[in-house]
Amino acid sequence: MYIQDIDLKLKDWAFSQRKHLPYELKLKLSEQRIEDWYNYWEGKVYISFSGGLDSTVLLHMVRSILGGNVPAVFSNTGLEYPELVEHVKSFKNIEVIRPNKSFRQVIKEYGYPVVSKETAAKVRKLRHGNLSDKYRNYLLYGDDRGKLGKLSECWKILLDAPFDNIRKML
Repeated sequence: MYIQDIDLKLKDWAFSQRKHLPYELKLKLSEQRIEDWYNYWEGKVYISFSGGLDSTVLLHMVRSILGGNVPAVFSNTGLEYPELVEHVKSFKNIEVIRPNKSFRQVIKEYGYPVVSKETAAKVRKLRHGNLSDKYRNYLLYGDDRGKLGKLSECWKILLDAPFDNIRKML
């Protein structure tokens, strides 16, 4: 048996049904899903491990079912709490990876990540774009069709912020 795309998104009725199953049955379903995942990928798997509650439980379940040889990968961005890093270090077979650039370098090179990609794009266009008056007014106030595409009032403060927002989608 292998995981099919249709299995990745449960229908509402199936989700509702599973939600009300007894804990022991949910646990058995999870164990079967882990085994199916491992077999489908012929054992060439790893756990993306954040050190948080959900990934810690998943790591425990996977290693309890399949053995301790399933590797885990933790991305240490340098922004994690020291206690979290210590928690991660308490596990065996964890590969720690680091980004090529520090958060400070990303901020200096690309600007601050703000709100959402959509909002960041509007702010970026309004601050740096060579916009027609019509398009600029549309982004700031909407148009006769409504205000659907305009920059939200609460984010207009970013137009005069003393820092730039991300200029590039990473």
